[in-house]
Amino acid sequence: MSRKIEGVLLDLDGVFYVDDQLIPGGLESLHFLRERNIPYRFVTNNTQKSRKAIAQKLTALGLTVKAHEILSANYLGVLYLQQQHYSKVRLVVQEEGMEDYPTSIQTEKDPEAILIGDIGKGWTFDLMNELMQQIVAGAQLIALHKGRFFATQQGLQIDAGAFVAGLEYVTHQKAVVLGKPEPDFFRLALAEIGCSPEKTLMVGDDLFNDIAGAQTLGIQTALVRTGKFQQAWTHHPEHKADFELSSIAVLPELWN
Repeated sequence: MSRKIEGVLLDLDGVFYVDDQLIPGGLESLHFLRERNIPYRFVTNNTQKSRKAIAQKLTALGLTVKAHEILSANYLGVLYLQQQHYSKVRLVVQEEGMEDYPTSIQTEKDPEAILIGDIGKGWTFDLMNELMQQIVAGAQLIALHKGRFFATQQGLQIDAGAFVAGLEYVTHQKAVVLGKPEPDFFRLALAEIGCSPEKTLMVGDDLFNDIAGAQTLGIQTALVRTGKFQQAWTHHPEHKADFELSSIAVLPELWN
């Protein structure tokens, strides 16, 4: 271990599970952190579910997790809309992901802002065209994240970032991005666990959102070779994790 680790930030998808399959060793590593009283938070760009629903899914898979232990891009979306006092927002997210947002601000006509998350195969030409027209008319484009792809049992799947980038291109408007790799996401996580960046470890499967994002604040990083991990990232010319782990199962070895 290069420096003392007093707190841990953990990605979920691709680190603890892929689809509905747990990655072996995750439960044991979580027990290790709890037994050592090492503060941690799950930091995820998941926008398909509320924090409560994510916690319920993890518990059903065998990981007993509390909703307050999860910092999701969806949760940041709720906080951001509150801070900006938007009263008319178009939510382009899965129905389960809408649970955290007040119904009073939700609209599909003449929105002040358009907030985009994951809608899977719901993207169509008509939807993109309608969103483009509303942005040109003055709506603020907000992206919960700009992920490129994510891992499934069937392989890598295109993520919402591609559609956000398309809307940026056609409207000449840069989206406000809330989730990883944005520094404010990691600052909120650090505040939650009460640790300084240099004594915190970020564990993820994404070299850009997890590793490069955390390193902008001086957080130590560990890249797992599961989920969306690609072999080429081991020798990436610009970004390199402090540690590379075969999986979340070997995380406790960093304290040996």
